[in-house]
Amino acid sequence: NFSYRDIIDTTDMIKDIPVKMGRDADHVTVRPETAVKALMANDEDFSDFEQQITIYSEQSGKELTAPVEAGTVLGEISISRDGIVYGTSKLVACTSVEVSYSQLIKSKIWNTLKNPLVIIFVVVVFGLLGAYVFLVIRYRRSKKKYLQDLEMRRRAREKTLADRQAARSAQANPKPAQSQFFDYDKGGRKSFERQSRNASSFEETKAERDYFEEFFGRNKK
Repeated sequence: NFSYRDIIDTTDMIKDIPVKMGRDADHVTVRPETAVKALMANDEDFSDFEQQITIYSEQSGKELTAPVEAGTVLGEISISRDGIVYGTSKLVACTSVEVSYSQLIKSKIWNTLKNPLVIIFVVVVFGLLGAYVFLVIRYRRSKKKYLQDLEMRRRAREKTLADRQAARSAQANPKPAQSQFFDYDKGGRKSFERQSRNASSFEETKAERDYFEEFFGRNKK
């Protein structure tokens, strides 16, 4: 009626433990490394046995990180009833979990960036980079303004030289003075233009005088 019976066996799946940075899985299942046996009645039920499970990563507050090899001890289990401990066993990983190198690199970079010294270094580098960009922009603007000033001075100098050349040419080749109404010939007599103008004025005066004489003569009659 009594026999040694396995309260827990090595094939029992006890718990799934989360694994960080796993390539093909995000958890690993643990099992007892050794079976826990006890002498008991053949018809006795195991439901009233208590299991105290301890996972080392959870106990330390650190998440389990890949890689994890099969058979790695990740915790322990204790079997008891009514305050009596019937046995304990180590909990080992059932399968292996390979590490994801992309997630590993990201994690290392993130952990590095959280370092205060690295943060100070990055801030200093970005500050120097910003100062360099500012100086380059300022230098280019100053250079552009300087080139514009040089171009304006060159144009002003060319204009001044052109004006001087024009003045020298005018002094070397003066234009003869022209009279608006008349010119004098060598003998001192008036030109034909002056004579034509006087003749036209005389004819206009004579025509006006004849008109007035004819008008007042008619009125007298």
